[in-house]
Amino acid sequence: MKKMPNVDFDIDLFLRLFSDAVRSKRQELSLTQGKLINFLKACDIKVSQAYLSQLEAGQRKDPSARIVIALSAILEIQLDHIIKEASRQYG
Repeated sequence: MKKMPNVDFDIDLFLRLFSDAVRSKRQELSLTQGKLINFLKACDIKVSQAYLSQLEAGQRKDPSARIVIALSAILEIQLDHIIKEASRQYG
């Protein structure tokens, strides 16, 4: 039987790691915040530049699952890696 992975972590830590990943991947892909917002709009998700800036700075503690999934898909962020890292740092 497969061993269940440890997924015990602090949500604030996960959000900080996710925010860092969004900012670094966006910059790595040479996307402006405005361009990323346009990609989100194409997914029928409307966010302001202020919201995205706050999210990247780790100041937003309430992103919806839809926003997290869309950003992950657009920026090719692997959420399982962030979850594992949050669990590692937490535990």
